[in-house]
Amino acid sequence: MFTYATVNDFIEMKDLTKPGVVANLTVTASDKIQSYLERATRFIDRTTRRAFFPSISLKEYPVPYAYYDLAVRRFPSAHLSLDADLLETIIVNNGIKNLLTTDYFLLENNIYPKTAIALNYPNYWGGLGGALKRYDQPTISITGIWGYADYNYPNEFWINTNEVVPIAGMTANQTTLVLTDIDADDANGRIRFSVGNLIRIDNEFMEVTAINTGTNTLTLIRGAKGSTAVVHNAGVVIKKWRVIEDIQWCCLQIAKIWREADLAAGSRIGVSDVSSGAELSIPDDPLKILKLYTRSII
Repeated sequence: MFTYATVNDFIEMKDLTKPGVVANLTVTASDKIQSYLERATRFIDRTTRRAFFPSISLKEYPVPYAYYDLAVRRFPSAHLSLDADLLETIIVNNGIKNLLTTDYFLLENNIYPKTAIALNYPNYWGGLGGALKRYDQPTISITGIWGYADYNYPNEFWINTNEVVPIAGMTANQTTLVLTDIDADDANGRIRFSVGNLIRIDNEFMEVTAINTGTNTLTLIRGAKGSTAVVHNAGVVIKKWRVIEDIQWCCLQIAKIWREADLAAGSRIGVSDVSSGAELSIPDDPLKILKLYTRSII
């Protein structure tokens, strides 16, 4: 599972490798930290009603309508309001045909994520098939990249790792990739790859599951987040998704407090402050930040 912070981020935050804390972080310990990060990620998703990793999926909608005096009025040329954060469209079908990119535009202009799709004249939302069609029957389909990113998408979210697909290219079923220097810096001055990173080559998403710095090899899950594994040509830039720093920090803080509570209860560390019978809540600071990112359902 993708998490908004990695085990490496957690180790760095806690400085778990310094003397007197943990001499060597074992695989078992890392796996436990991963589980706390997964729980924290799910908590953030539920709390904000948002996903801070992008994914490709198809969503369906009815023709825009409204209620007036118990009657249903449809608006086949109205803006289509979206119930999820949209970053890019792949296919927009108005209920009759796939639209060209010149047939519609995304709102709000110059702001991400997008919240609505508006049609250019003379296009309209179709599927008005008479009495057999319910007013709320989904007839419009939108296939796109969904997820939350702020106004500067995509420039500050898909980060250039300073690596490209090797000269031999990449097949559709290849799960390892030998690069030049995987622990050097990316375009933002941070380490290029960590386990748990979401990377993008062309329009395919992949998950980094293992790293061998000795051989500069990445192990990958292909076709991640709803994408399709395909062939990639040599020289294509490898990009990495940047999780918003606020969300990364919240994930780390929530995972940290849950881990420390379990250690206190199970190892009897700090039992004067936290015992097995104590109920630990989420710290106020992460909750305040998450409130700022919560998506309205209205």
